[in-house]
Amino acid sequence: MVEGNYATTDIETIQVLYAQHIGIKIGTDLKRMQRFYNQPTDEMINEYEKEIITLLRGNYLQRVEYGFKTKNNRWSLAIKYEARQSGVMIRDDDPGSIPIGADINKCMFNSFLVYNKRWSGLELDCQRKKVYAEAGVSFERWLGDKPGGLWKETKGYSARGRGILRSDLMV
Repeated sequence: MVEGNYATTDIETIQVLYAQHIGIKIGTDLKRMQRFYNQPTDEMINEYEKEIITLLRGNYLQRVEYGFKTKNNRWSLAIKYEARQSGVMIRDDDPGSIPIGADINKCMFNSFLVYNKRWSGLELDCQRKKVYAEAGVSFERWLGDKPGGLWKETKGYSARGRGILRSDLMV
């Protein structure tokens, strides 16, 4: 019995460390975006980092996009992260290399997230809200239309055979 408890604790610790490793790299990308474009704010970056770490830890993330959206629901500048699960090895690049010089006039910073099938398996809305409450995230996600854009894979962030593929919007 005791050995089983240690195994569970080790697995949970690995999951947390993996999620934090990836989440910090995404937060660094967002911080660099802030440096060049004055958005997102430090508070938003902190919230997005907590959300990503929690969703990765629970294996609920399919993909998330962050960037500047026009009134026509098109990205002017954006980065996208797509989760890759066990067994899919991804390189572990350094964060950064945010495209600079994009015209974001009349654009609003935005985020678009897609959950995976495991999230759909949470039967009750209260179970989903609990995930966000435990993460300490102050915002809620709602249904919306996916912003358009063409993407180019640029980086990979990984830990323990799991990771995120990053793509940049092609302008």
